[in-house]
Amino acid sequence: CPPAVIQALKGAERAPGDLGFDPLGCGRNPETLARRQLTELKNGRLAMIAVGGMVHHYLLVGRGPIEFIKNIPNFKNPLPPF
Repeated sequence: CPPAVIQALKGAERAPGDLGFDPLGCGRNPETLARRQLTELKNGRLAMIAVGGMVHHYLLVGRGPIEFIKNIPNFKNPLPPF
């Protein structure tokens, strides 16, 4: 089985993200597969909104999320100092 990029360049007919690797058999039931695909799509959209929010916060405030969290009173940093 050639890599997905080569298949795409040759115009192979396959669903996006379907690399033919399903060891747990998650795609056996079409209803469950459709629900999981929709859940994954919504999860990806939510992640894009979250990253956009972090970028806009940085542009408005000038500090990223880590710097912002470190300046919260009574925040105990779990990482050792560098």
